[in-house]
Amino acid sequence: NKYRYLVSLREILEEAEEGFLLPVGRNYCGSIYSINFKKMTNILVIGNDINSKIAFLKTLIYVIIYKFKPEEFKLVINDFQSMKPMLIKLYTEVERRLFALTDKKLKFEPILLILNDFVDFYLNDNDYLKYLNYILVYGGKVDVYTVYTTNNFDEKILTSNLRAQFDGTIAFMINNRETSFKYLEDDVTVLLKEGDFVIYSRADNSQIRVQAVNLTEDDELVCDN
Repeated sequence: NKYRYLVSLREILEEAEEGFLLPVGRNYCGSIYSINFKKMTNILVIGNDINSKIAFLKTLIYVIIYKFKPEEFKLVINDFQSMKPMLIKLYTEVERRLFALTDKKLKFEPILLILNDFVDFYLNDNDYLKYLNYILVYGGKVDVYTVYTTNNFDEKILTSNLRAQFDGTIAFMINNRETSFKYLEDDVTVLLKEGDFVIYSRADNSQIRVQAVNLTEDDELVCDN
């Protein structure tokens, strides 16, 4: 299917439902598609279409900024130089929240960790592994969510055990059909570029093809307004 239509940030924000749902595009029936981190606490984003991956992450960030006040939803975006101190802090916060779970009335503000090119972190410093894996396994229980992205299909890192920790996988176009079937049991080499992706949800046992937002230079103004 080579048909393509543009999806703007403004239109999905105007049509977005209230609450915790985060709109990121439209499915191929034209309906808004939203991510629900309550159902998909950890999301793996993979693919060789790097521009689409970056645009998707920007859309997610813009939507959160638009829908929530800073005290209502916290964003943690990786920076390699300051990554370890930040991970220790986030690791400690997850531990603190887990110990506080006995208080059923206690509510936590959501935190989203966006870790771009996470395979590189795993390969470069084993010290990261303890913190990254702990957050991945336990964070969702206390409203700490993760989006891990990569275009590096290193099988030493992307093991079946690690992939099992993700409740959802977003796949953009992958160049190699064998790689696609290895990690997804599906052929996403047929996906178009410029935001065409498939999202696989373990919670719903579903897969949905989505056209992500096509960001323009005016989209930052949407959030400012």
